[in-house]
Amino acid sequence: QVYVLTNSQNCCGAAALFYQPELLQNLADYNSKDLAVFPANLNCVYCVPMANVEQLKEYQEMYAKAVQGVEHILSENVLHYDLANKQLKQLDGSVIDLEQIQSVNRRRVHSAGGR
Repeated sequence: QVYVLTNSQNCCGAAALFYQPELLQNLADYNSKDLAVFPANLNCVYCVPMANVEQLKEYQEMYAKAVQGVEHILSENVLHYDLANKQLKQLDGSVIDLEQIQSVNRRRVHSAGGR
């Protein structure tokens, strides 16, 4: 099963991860599994529930081949949403802090007068 995360405009929908980080948590909870997150382009992110973390390497190899030479790819790297720890991780294990990014975005909007 593949899920597509985007916004209602289908434009710059990948940013939804940063202003609604609970989307990954909700999707992982719904499936009771970790997620492989494919940041395909600015408009969407693909998510696939994983039976085990070992699948990440296989997904990374397939994804790297699939996006080779593709323009406007958001990232060539598959990410891992860890359900137990509620964290988005890179393949090297480093954590992407979505809550911190969301907080920075809120401050920017507030300082711009809510625009």
